[in-house]
Amino acid sequence: MGSAKATPSTVAAAALARGVVRTGELFDCRQRGIRVAGRWLRDHAAPGMYTLDEIVSESANAGIVEVALRLSREELWRTFDGFGFGRRTGVGFPGESSGILPPVKSWSGLSQASLALGQELTVTPLQVALAYAAIANGGWLLQPRLVSRATGDEQSVPDREQWRAHVLDVALSERVGRMLEAVVRLAGASAAAVRLVGADGTVGAPVAAVGDPRASRASPWCAICDEAVDQDSECVVRRVCGTPESLVSSAVTQVCRHIAVVPLEHRGQPVGSLALLFAAPCRLAPDTTPLLQAVGDLLGVTLENARLTSENLRMTLMHERQMMANEVHDSLAQALTYMRMRMSLLSDAIRQRDELRAFKYWSDVDDSLTNAHRRLRDLITYFRSRMDPQGLIHALSETAEHFFDRTGVELAFENRVPDFCLPADREIEIFHIVQEALANVCRHAHARRVEVSLDRAGGGYAIAIVDDGVGMGAYPDGAERDDSGHYGMAIMRERASRLGGSLTVAPAPSAGTGIRLWFPEQPPDESRP
Repeated sequence: MGSAKATPSTVAAAALARGVVRTGELFDCRQRGIRVAGRWLRDHAAPGMYTLDEIVSESANAGIVEVALRLSREELWRTFDGFGFGRRTGVGFPGESSGILPPVKSWSGLSQASLALGQELTVTPLQVALAYAAIANGGWLLQPRLVSRATGDEQSVPDREQWRAHVLDVALSERVGRMLEAVVRLAGASAAAVRLVGADGTVGAPVAAVGDPRASRASPWCAICDEAVDQDSECVVRRVCGTPESLVSSAVTQVCRHIAVVPLEHRGQPVGSLALLFAAPCRLAPDTTPLLQAVGDLLGVTLENARLTSENLRMTLMHERQMMANEVHDSLAQALTYMRMRMSLLSDAIRQRDELRAFKYWSDVDDSLTNAHRRLRDLITYFRSRMDPQGLIHALSETAEHFFDRTGVELAFENRVPDFCLPADREIEIFHIVQEALANVCRHAHARRVEVSLDRAGGGYAIAIVDDGVGMGAYPDGAERDDSGHYGMAIMRERASRLGGSLTVAPAPSAGTGIRLWFPEQPPDESRP
């Protein structure tokens, strides 16, 4: 069965949801294994530092075991149980297996690691598919269905029949769940469930539920009392049972003798619905309604904050992807374009039997390929080891401290702006410009010493990189690339432009070359009048 791939993915997703790992965090997988409960578990992945997504994609056993050990045994078991492992999916297929998920009390000291690697449990292919679908759907676990055929446009099912539960937003479920327990006691109910309400007023799957386990069903759980099966009851006559619209209201409403609905709003906008289930027929006391409304307002704020947090995370991920795309473009795309043009000229030279030109163009392509390969390695290193989280100043200081050991060139850094602090995305751009300038010094300038300084200048800031090398020969005057197809200067100018600043290259006062980066204190869109 497919547990070997499914369980690392679910463990990684649960660890992120519970906050025990961070996006971009590096895990040390250089030892080719990890020791757990006195046993050495071998890792067949290439040794190195891995991010969480690389651990999953590269099947780095040591990394996923380290992640799993950050969860408690109970949390790990609840993760697998939440994804539906160890029980049938309810698809209705004859002979469906539930798989095997051993209870925590039967685990050995090695079980936590073994389960994370897909051992000691069995998972059916359908359970694997549902687990991956839940991760792709932002944590919503689907109710699978057998479809004999699709006719017309009916290729989907209503939300209330499709969603089973939300399995990844653990923090929200636990936070809301604790509040629901108090609400159930306050109202004298037997169960309660909170559902999200979409912008169009549709009711989604439960975010949290307490009390009677039937309240956690994604199908309308109001159709469970004796009156629901009585065709002459008020609920059936009024078509209340099984109607999700009954769970949406603008005020505390007694839907029927067993169900009360409390609207969850934020600044007048509906964000969710709280449904209270009463085991015995009852009516809400008049003095209970204001209390429930106040609780509803509090829950509404909680749901809205969770939505904003999720939205911020999504925007962060989009920014990360855009930044990666920019880095790939800056590092590789232009070099590939240059090589393609040179290959065309090389082809012409070969057809014309011009060996001198052919050798020149071949040499250009070879040099450009070498540079592209180097930049690809730099890019991989950058995404595996991001800029120092303590900020640009600390990152430059750390670079200066270890620069001579790595390059043989002495680097001095002077910060003349003690209170320097910019948003992280701008500091990253600045750091990469300085990195590229220092790389050029090492590759071209033949310098023994380079000085980097940060100062205020012209309503913004200026960073100067001055070396004592061979001079302007290292930096083609006004050229966007040198003869090797290297686009470092063009990329640095493009980064400076994104900062709203400028980059200049000029001879140093005594010898060598000076690079000056100027940028405003505010981003371009904020600095305009």
